[in-house]
Amino acid sequence: MCYLYNAIKYLFLFICFIICFGCNDDSPDEMLSKAINLVNQNKYKEAISQLDLLIEKHPDFAPAYLHKGTYLAVSTNNFAEVMKNLNKAIDLQPNYTEGYYYRGIQKDIYYPLYGSAIPDLNKAIDLNPKYSDAYLARGSAKNSQKQYAEALLDIEKAKSLKNNFPDLYCERALSLLGLKRIQEGLDNITIALSIDSLNHVAYYLRCLAYFELKDNRTSCANCEQAAKYGNSDAKQFFIEKCK
Repeated sequence: MCYLYNAIKYLFLFICFIICFGCNDDSPDEMLSKAINLVNQNKYKEAISQLDLLIEKHPDFAPAYLHKGTYLAVSTNNFAEVMKNLNKAIDLQPNYTEGYYYRGIQKDIYYPLYGSAIPDLNKAIDLNPKYSDAYLARGSAKNSQKQYAEALLDIEKAKSLKNNFPDLYCERALSLLGLKRIQEGLDNITIALSIDSLNHVAYYLRCLAYFELKDNRTSCANCEQAAKYGNSDAKQFFIEKCK
């Protein structure tokens, strides 16, 4: 699941090629560009309002619904509305690779409420077999469902496609811990922390690994660090196991 903490923020990379800076202010691409600029300033409410205007003027523009769904996912707890917009994007554009990818991520977050994320991520990969983020997201979804050996295969595929985010090493560590390959899991956690020393998920996974090794002192120290950086699961673990 650690992949999910960062996935949404990378949405803005794939749309850059569609932005038409020479278009008039009412073109869908220009209106979408304005919404993206607002999000880059953390103005999600204003960005969603901009997308509502875009949808009113261009109701068949699938990227508007995709972005609205992902912005709602970041800024609200209204999962039904998130899914409504992502579903609409795919309805309008049935081969929308990013639509399946982001809908899969949201399904994974709320699994099993809306079913498995894996079919959507399978579709994204079918449409783009070199989509490294989709392989990593599918690995995360399989980890969520305790399919650790299959998850590890997807994570290795993502790595082969040059995905080197700390999330990859967190997900690989989670798979390895699930397979009881504890030392290999710890090695991947160390790599994740070498890339991002504030990665609360990595600290929490290291907490779990040392707990499995019955080193409670080291486990609790890492759990406390993870909680310090905002990991709610680590905070609860610390209360239950370390006090």
